[in-house]
Amino acid sequence: METHPIGLKSKGYQQVTVSTVAIGLTVPAGTVRAVFGVEDQSLRYRVDGTVPTASVGVLAKADASFELYGRTVLTAFKTIRVDGTDSVLSVHYYG
Repeated sequence: METHPIGLKSKGYQQVTVSTVAIGLTVPAGTVRAVFGVEDQSLRYRVDGTVPTASVGVLAKADASFELYGRTVLTAFKTIRVDGTDSVLSVHYYG
């Protein structure tokens, strides 16, 4: 198991296709941090329990990366595509 620079260990990896219906994550037990990579097309996400839409939510542009912390935030995460083409979201989990 790989150790992250701040002492966290890898808990897994997930790749999801982001389409017209908001989708969440399958967060492994013990996860406290996730690193996201947005591929192909931009997407929007929310972590406040409200489902994002193509025009409402935090915009994550194609080829961008971002991080989120906290199990509650990660289990509340929902994402949806912005434009007419599906996106791919790659996620590395740490705990």
